Amino acid sequence: MKKSKPILLPLAMSFLLAQSLFVPTPSSAQAPPQHARRDEVRTHDVPVRPRNTAPPMQQRPNERPRMGNTNQTSQTTTLRGTSQTRMQRTFTRTTQGRHYDNGMTLRPAVTVRVNWQKPYFPRGHVYYPHYEQRYNPQRNFISPFGFYFGIVPAFISRDYGYDRRPDYSYVETITYNGNNFRGYTGTQDTNYFNDRGLGQREPGLLNAIDELHEAFRRGNIDALVALTDPSTEIAIYLKGQYEYSMEANDYLDLTRDALSSMKTLQFDLTLLHKRADGVFVVSGKHVYWGKNGQTRTVYVSYVLESLRDQWTLTQVGTAPDRVQEWS
Repeated sequence: MKKSKPILLPLAMSFLLAQSLFVPTPSSAQAPPQHARRDEVRTHDVPVRPRNTAPPMQQRPNERPRMGNTNQTSQTTTLRGTSQTRMQRTFTRTTQGRHYDNGMTLRPAVTVRVNWQKPYFPRGHVYYPHYEQRYNPQRNFISPFGFYFGIVPAFISRDYGYDRRPDYSYVETITYNGNNFRGYTGTQDTNYFNDRGLGQREPGLLNAIDELHEAFRRGNIDALVALTDPSTEIAIYLKGQYEYSMEANDYLDLTRDALSSMKTLQFDLTLLHKRADGVFVVSGKHVYWGKNGQTRTVYVSYVLESLRDQWTLTQVGTAPDRVQEWS
């Protein structure tokens, strides 16, 4: 019996066959910028996710309305938040930091090499580069996280803050009894957390508040990016008083440092007030584990404004449970 000769494909045909069988692996594809989840906080034509309402707190009267390429790796973060919807985010990490599809760029982590900063950052890295060791009103501002005593450096350089007071202040005003926090001023406003029709009238607002919970409860900065706009500064209020404004990416990097250094025990936003059409302030408290082994509380307010059909963070207020000197 004759043996059949092996069939040999021409060289060109072999090459074409090999090309048709090749499928690129995910690592060979260029990772897209991280999706900032702006669709979740749109103010129009977006279905609102289910959310439980919160109990009422103290309130205050209304104010006037406001007028007016390097090596890359792809990562996915699973968010569970306060809703029943599970969300996914993929982001691009480069040696220049994180890049988001809403235009926001965050700095990469750098190793802490300044001795006085090392006790604040147990993980050995820092995102915000402009901390100051001691307070000098000619050179520094108190950080938005300065009232989280001992958690992160309390002071930042004045070179990166701006005296650009908003037309109107919407954060909650507060009162103290001596050095101890007494409460928010006024009780006349409606707490919109008790309004079951809010989700239909203000699409995306409760989603945006869920993102605040996600950011501070779970230490997920991506959730907070969804509420910021690189072209919109954030006004910083301390104990109810305007102090300065800063770029949104600077506030986000400061927040990343604080979240990586603190242990959150409770973060609850329980008061929601309408200040004007498309302007709401949501307030509550952030309980954390202090450096001395005791629990401490910071009272917080976040202003969300409908800007370009997105709920955007424009003002942030913090107030300590008790006034003390920085150590």
